Amino acid sequence: MQKILFAITKSNWGGAQRYVFDLANSLPKQDWSIGVVLGGTGLPGAAAGRLEEQLRASGIRTVFIPAFMRDFSLGADWQAFRQMRKLFATEHPDVVHLNSSKAGGLGVLAARMARIKMIVFTVHGLPWNEDRGVLSRLSIRFASWLTFLLCHRVIVVSHDALEQVGALPLCSKKVRLVHNGVAPLEFLSREEARTQLGIAPDIFYIGAVGELTWNKGYHVLLRAAETLKRQGKKFNLLIIGEGEERKFIETMIEEEELGDTVRLAGFVADAYRTLKAFDMFVLPSVKEGLPYVLIEAGLAGLPVVASKVGGTPDLISGGAGLLAEPKNHNELADRIATLMDDPSLRSTYSSALHNRATTEFSIEHMVEGTVAVYRHRD
Repeated sequence: MQKILFAITKSNWGGAQRYVFDLANSLPKQDWSIGVVLGGTGLPGAAAGRLEEQLRASGIRTVFIPAFMRDFSLGADWQAFRQMRKLFATEHPDVVHLNSSKAGGLGVLAARMARIKMIVFTVHGLPWNEDRGVLSRLSIRFASWLTFLLCHRVIVVSHDALEQVGALPLCSKKVRLVHNGVAPLEFLSREEARTQLGIAPDIFYIGAVGELTWNKGYHVLLRAAETLKRQGKKFNLLIIGEGEERKFIETMIEEEELGDTVRLAGFVADAYRTLKAFDMFVLPSVKEGLPYVLIEAGLAGLPVVASKVGGTPDLISGGAGLLAEPKNHNELADRIATLMDDPSLRSTYSSALHNRATTEFSIEHMVEGTVAVYRHRD
């Protein structure tokens, strides 16, 4: 039996955390001894979050490192590094699988010092593609490159990331593409989902699901909604999720006079179960890896409009939905209007996306591809 330790900075619940949870639960237990090293929810002194709860409920061993923080802190980062180095040296796992920038940077150094034979880092989204200043993006790109160099393998979840990481010096032979995958899901019926979300049965509803952060692009979606409203389109928009940008989004809804059109539902547990409530799904992100929510929308049979960022074209291009340039609210509004006005086109796109999500983005494919990375030796 081989031993694997996953490591991730934050233990809240997002795409990277779900990825770790799914892999930890899907690796064959007869072949792997599994543990997950994790921090709190990103702030100093924060307690462990939902990821640890979910892992413990599934019988997966966790190691909590309180010093893991989202932002740079010399003292806390040094403490987290020392704890990881001691853990890796004591347990000496066959594989260390790192996730998120902080866990990746500190973890790869600790794993190298412990002489771990297989160090893997998964790129869930390239941080230098975020809206930052030029110097910040260059420094992040350089730090990420150093992390990639020290790893034995780098997993990317999209063709876009494969091209970007593969183009970095000395990285082309390290990088492997393994798409995210989702297990079969059970959805509420349209009627049940609309009742749970408080949606009237006869209104055209656009849905969006995700944390209320700048990278999710809700400011772009709200401008697109204002454009559509001025054009006389009849629709409502429901955004499911909670996050640091809530006040900004609420203010924007008021300023754009969208109070009668847009509603923030807040956090909804297992939000994917309610997806059939919507007539269309929109993902307006300005930065993404490969979003699970698009796979879920496909499995739910929804037509999708998404920003052309990260891994969204892997899912949506080729007749499985419509793409808009990121941060372009006029183009996003145009794509939404195209689907609103054409029920036949919505049906065609939703069917194509459902087939793709079912056949190409399964949990079995993700696990098989990831294990192949673990077992490859040069």
